[in-house]
Amino acid sequence: KLSKPLQEVTGCKRICTVFAGYEVPHTHYHLVPTNSQEDLHFKKTEQASAEELAALQKSILAIL
Repeated sequence: KLSKPLQEVTGCKRICTVFAGYEVPHTHYHLVPTNSQEDLHFKKTEQASAEELAALQKSILAIL
């Protein structure tokens, strides 16, 4: 349900799914906008601001 709107809003080629839970004692299900395999590396130092995340959320909700 979220993959298509996320792909539309981000303009990425694919939405990949990743299950991760190493840093916490439970598992997180991630939807990751990707344009290449390298986009699945979680060691990036870039972070979106709260304003950028809110704008992304608003755009996705508008599609839903």
